[in-house]
Amino acid sequence: IKHLNSKYGVKDVFLEIGFSAAYFFNKYLLSGDTTILKNNSLPYLWGHYKDFWNDLYIYNKLLPDSLKIVIYCLDFERKEIFKLLEQAIQPNIAVPVNLQKLFADIQTINKKQSLFFGDKEFKNALSTLSSIFQTYQNDFKTLYGDNYKIIYNAITNEALPSLTLNKRNKIWFENIKQIIKEKNRIFHFSNAG
Repeated sequence: IKHLNSKYGVKDVFLEIGFSAAYFFNKYLLSGDTTILKNNSLPYLWGHYKDFWNDLYIYNKLLPDSLKIVIYCLDFERKEIFKLLEQAIQPNIAVPVNLQKLFADIQTINKKQSLFFGDKEFKNALSTLSSIFQTYQNDFKTLYGDNYKIIYNAITNEALPSLTLNKRNKIWFENIKQIIKEKNRIFHFSNAG
């Protein structure tokens, strides 16, 4: 990543993570606050990854804003989606009445250490979240303000852990195309076979 950035100006890095994990990794790369990594049950934090993220932060903080590395997602959401919902709320905004039960449930979910993305409980909680989001999108817009787009992307992410590889790859490709469209950049994709 550092080589591509320093030699070719590549700053957009796509990882096999969900939108919510990308939010937290980007927040860490800007602040260096290790509690962001420790407190949000993120993937890719074991073994050599601890050094990887620290080194990438140190490298990134020395870059001008125009070259800072940004992490993007491709994959399904994990437990950190519920942490995102708690932490991305705009300052001084109260949780709307329509969402108070949901947020009480999210606080309970976030206390569970063993919740796994393949669990029935996780899938049910995500399904409930999606349903409530569809009903109360305006309340979510008010609650999250500038962070609404990341919330929207995380909740509506169609990549699921149980998909076959072909279907999953198609969703990854759609996620990439959407991110590129949102960033107003032109990238060329080639099919190598």
